[in-house]
Amino acid sequence: MIGIDVVDGYIATARKDAEDNITFLVVDADGTLPFPDGYFDVVFTKKGPWLFHKGMKEGHRILRSGGIALGLYHCRSDGHFRSLFPGLYQPLPDNHMDEIRAIYEQQLSESGLEKVELQIIEEVEYLSTPEDVLIRKCFGQKESLKRIVWQRCLKDVEEIFYRHATSRGLKVINYHALMIGKAV
Repeated sequence: MIGIDVVDGYIATARKDAEDNITFLVVDADGTLPFPDGYFDVVFTKKGPWLFHKGMKEGHRILRSGGIALGLYHCRSDGHFRSLFPGLYQPLPDNHMDEIRAIYEQQLSESGLEKVELQIIEEVEYLSTPEDVLIRKCFGQKESLKRIVWQRCLKDVEEIFYRHATSRGLKVINYHALMIGKAV
């Protein structure tokens, strides 16, 4: 098993607890991938259908004929944060999931893969603290922005969090699209 990312720090973190049969490499997936033709039986991505999107050749090159391409993509649902924290999150249209399904159906049809399946998966998690809401909101942002968000929003987030949290924490429902295709 081989995992790739363009960010050195992510790869360094992944290598810390890696089993012997897992290799992590720093690779820019927008370029030529350092693997021979037909090298993989399965290719998995969480970053969108970039390897198999129209015009992209690398996913097809490294996946053996009959191999499976899996893509797990977040559907921009952000749990129910949009209704609980309207100042932090913009509302989504009522037909959001229909739009998501249509987008991924189109991307799968343009991928050059034989369509196997598209599933929408519901994930339930519980956040333990109000800070977890802000950590999630600010993921990947600069430290200076995180400090501003904490200063301006933590008190309001705490009030909303404790009003809606259960003994397990604040229930969050996320949706993901699982695209499954087969190389021809």
